[in-house]
Amino acid sequence: MRARVSADMAYRLAAAFGTSAEVWGGLQLQSDLSQAAKTKRPRIERLTPRVDDLSAREWRP
Repeated sequence: MRARVSADMAYRLAAAFGTSAEVWGGLQLQSDLSQAAKTKRPRIERLTPRVDDLSAREWRP
């Protein structure tokens, strides 16, 4: 496993390579998402709003 790019390191790399910290943060995020996609996890059912909640949200005084 390799070291993660912290926010502080992202700013340092940006200054050293003339890029932005967002580039380095984005690369770290892509790496994190790639690793998460490989992780087996239980199935999660989609949430559906209750009728009471829906009507309360749409109600306007």
